[in-house]
Amino acid sequence: MAFTETPESALVSEFRALARAPSSASQFEIDRDGVRIRVEYTSGSSSSISMSALYDTHAKETHVRPGGTAGYRQSARGNLRAPRPMRILLRRESAADENAKAEGLNREFQTGDASFDRAVYIDSPTTDAELLAEVFGPGVREGAAALIAMGFANVSIDDKDGRVSAMLVSFSSAAERDGRAADMVEAFARVLSGLPAVQPSGAGPKDGLAWPIVLATTVAGLVGIAAPAAYMAMAAAVGCTVPGPEDGDTNLKPGCSEPGLVALAIAVPVGLVAMRLARAYFKPRISGRSNSAARLSTLSALAFALCAESTFLVASAVALAVR
Repeated sequence: MAFTETPESALVSEFRALARAPSSASQFEIDRDGVRIRVEYTSGSSSSISMSALYDTHAKETHVRPGGTAGYRQSARGNLRAPRPMRILLRRESAADENAKAEGLNREFQTGDASFDRAVYIDSPTTDAELLAEVFGPGVREGAAALIAMGFANVSIDDKDGRVSAMLVSFSSAAERDGRAADMVEAFARVLSGLPAVQPSGAGPKDGLAWPIVLATTVAGLVGIAAPAAYMAMAAAVGCTVPGPEDGDTNLKPGCSEPGLVALAIAVPVGLVAMRLARAYFKPRISGRSNSAARLSTLSALAFALCAESTFLVASAVALAVR
């Protein structure tokens, strides 16, 4: 590794050398023991390296035990059948994950490999234990654990586009040593080579909260952006503004910012109460999934934002009117 290179540029150079790609290439492919891996490098403030390949291109046919959960059946050829995509995301297991599982909020599939289960968190709407046991064979476990240990933020298996990918976003977390790109490619190839063929049996269960969360997030964002302008409009309506020093500018009169501070002091506690109520309401209804804790945090934050924002606007209107 050249001493003049940063950890990022040195690692990218190693990847390019493996692919025999030009020094300016940001997308290229690497062949490793019959496995073709696409590498993409994004530079800039949010730089990253990703490795990816199609799940079905590299998955191997496998025979499974008879029986299993409805919806996950053997085909006539003995292949696994399951709703696709499986949308499995692997990442480093955190203390928050452990606490969520101990609390009974999250439920994570356990492979039986103690070291893997301690180090890697499996996040997926796919819950069939027999299917996941076949997906997480020795090669997949070893390769994924190695990638995460080498600093990769996550490993995705059968995402919405049917791809397997690994994403590195923090170059300082990757051990700075020569040959690490080759080790990363080798680990990713092990994941690909260990995947079982899974024939699609239809789409997976729908997430009933997905669109409400998107809608609520959009509304909360728009209201949050519009709130300052709305306050100025309400202040103008009660004669609480004066023209600014530049054309088109509007300033608040002295004493006209206090109603906004009062409204904010009311809005924050109301938002906190709404957040606690939302958590109490949703917790028993969404517990038992691998992403339950994250989903509960999102719902609680949205409850806080929507209630605090609406309270701020109403309280501001009242406070301005009675000042």
